[in-house]
Amino acid sequence: MRRVALLSHFFPFPSQVGAQIRTSLILKALSSVTDVVLIGQECGETDLSEAKKYCKNFFVVKSLSRSIFSNIARRLKEPFVAFPASGRHLNIKQFKKILYSLPKDYDDAVIWLEALWLMKAVNKNDERKIVLDQHNIDSEVLKRRYKNGAFPINLLYYNDFLKQKWYEKENIKRASKIFSVSPDEKEKHIELFGDLDIDVLPNGVEIEKYPLLFPNYKEKTITMTGDFGYIPNVEGLNYFLREIFKGVKKEIKDAKVLVAGKNSKSLKINNEDVVLYGEFKDPAEIFKRTTFSIAPILTGGGSRYKIIESLALGIPVVSTPEGAEGLNIKESEGLFVAKDPKEFADKMIKLFLNEEMAQKAGAKGRKAIEENYSFDAVEKSLINSISDILN
Repeated sequence: MRRVALLSHFFPFPSQVGAQIRTSLILKALSSVTDVVLIGQECGETDLSEAKKYCKNFFVVKSLSRSIFSNIARRLKEPFVAFPASGRHLNIKQFKKILYSLPKDYDDAVIWLEALWLMKAVNKNDERKIVLDQHNIDSEVLKRRYKNGAFPINLLYYNDFLKQKWYEKENIKRASKIFSVSPDEKEKHIELFGDLDIDVLPNGVEIEKYPLLFPNYKEKTITMTGDFGYIPNVEGLNYFLREIFKGVKKEIKDAKVLVAGKNSKSLKINNEDVVLYGEFKDPAEIFKRTTFSIAPILTGGGSRYKIIESLALGIPVVSTPEGAEGLNIKESEGLFVAKDPKEFADKMIKLFLNEEMAQKAGAKGRKAIEENYSFDAVEKSLINSISDILN
């Protein structure tokens, strides 16, 4: 059976945000059938002891500087560089150096890419099989961003969108197999890029790590989790505070907002009703304080782990349509979708005023996650899809 060399634009341990959870579970599934080498770029804390459980070997790639001066310098080079701006923080030279210095027994290994940007680290004459895990279509995220953005910053996003779209069309068909997170994402790939060998691999969680909680009505707390170094999360939070939260406060005077996850402590928010919690290791630590959670996303793609984790714990979620994309979960199963700020506020107020409804919705949400988004289901799907390539 072929070994696997997995390249990731972040180190997946500890698994604190959605992309890290997905990649760590993929590693766990692959390691059950073959040897895996992980090459992951540092992204803050790295848990090497956890990586040893699933990887034959692993390498931590030193990240390029993301200081304000480095970002300005990269932007000044923009007219002369074809590689998309959203991938230029990656240390591609180091990825390539490690990939092509692996032992001889990896000469026929499957190359697994966690992001399409990493295709730049694979030589064009490399004949090994390439598997691409598409968390989302980055050009579509950028397209939404420039359409929602204000002039003149949206012109910068438009340029980013054009470069990303060109890069995707030039490189995506180099993959022997592609995984998307939902049937909708799969159809979008085919619509944009033509005939592809693409399977659906939904996001999943190890359900035993998520105790069933109940919505907390002692503290009227609205929770949003995520990586707030990721622009769509910051954009969504600002949209919520600007357009929605005021309407909720008129009816629920003691409502508070808890913002938790990577980079949440560094957010600049001047609102006494907003608590910036910071990072957390155990989701239950956050959600035991939560009445319900929110996913007010406007420009993201793929499917939202913040929704899956909340429902896995029995906590209902109110989301925009964009936030709920890619998830096969009904409103009766705890996911309440609102198309505009007024509807969003109204659904939140309804949840605040009806504890029994919230508890029933949360319990049904937990069941939906157990049935459709558990690690066991994801593992079986992954191994079945990739068995021909590994063999």
